[in-house]
Amino acid sequence: MGSVVSKGGRGGGGGNNSAEKVQQRMAEELFADTDPLRKGLIDRSENILENPNDIFGQPGFAAVKDITESQFGRARENTIANTPAGGGLTQALGDLERARASDLVAGTARLNDVEIARAQQLATGTTGQSLAALGSSGAIQAQKAQAEAAQKAAVAEAIGSGAGAAAGGK
Repeated sequence: MGSVVSKGGRGGGGGNNSAEKVQQRMAEELFADTDPLRKGLIDRSENILENPNDIFGQPGFAAVKDITESQFGRARENTIANTPAGGGLTQALGDLERARASDLVAGTARLNDVEIARAQQLATGTTGQSLAALGSSGAIQAQKAQAEAAQKAAVAEAIGSGAGAAAGGK
């Protein structure tokens, strides 16, 4: 695959802009530095896609479960302390259990959605700033070439107008 930077210094941007070079170098360094993380996320995404029940072993699930259990414990204590014994208490505790189960299911579903979205992002190459920065370098070159072309067109138009005026004035 050839370089997208024109070596001739004309037409497609010369690639001699130091800001472009710095941005490209930084993007390449960031991409190299984050490669182990990216590979780990890819492995994790592959594992989730192949074994959907492994979501329960993910750190995110442990956090969802801990938060839900903590909230359930406080809600249970409050319900017992503030509800008279009998059918009302039994009903309230049953409702609380259903809410806890519902929260765990919803949290697991959200976590699964996050993992699937990550897998899709990794699979389609939309992985964030490091790749975007490389694309930005190309955009900067295109803007520079467009500005140069507009300047040359303005000069040519001015010369043409001047020549037309001179020819019409004779």
